[in-house]
Amino acid sequence: MRLQANPKKIGKAYRAKAVLLHPNKRPNDPNAHANFQTLTRSYDVLKDEKARKLYDEGLKNCKHCRINKRRPGKALLEAEERELEAKRRLAEEEAIDDKPKEELAAFRAMCREKDLEIS
Repeated sequence: MRLQANPKKIGKAYRAKAVLLHPNKRPNDPNAHANFQTLTRSYDVLKDEKARKLYDEGLKNCKHCRINKRRPGKALLEAEERELEAKRRLAEEEAIDDKPKEELAAFRAMCREKDLEIS
């Protein structure tokens, strides 16, 4: 939806999305209620002119948006994905560092079972 969308278009888009996300339409989705509430809160912000202007100002001042000059949601998602990827790589490196220690401990345990002396 465009930043300059009029209230009629906002209401029409909300109602169309609300029909799709309503919990009664999605009985097997455990997140249906939360998704519908998020949609409703978003609509409450968009239909209130003051709240909408504050939200738009927040988008203009968003650090990720200024850096990337892209849509704010996409920039934030990309930043979160990079952060998660860095955490995943760090966890993998730690697992690799622990593997020799685990192998050494297993080898020592095997030697103890066979009554062998190792240092």
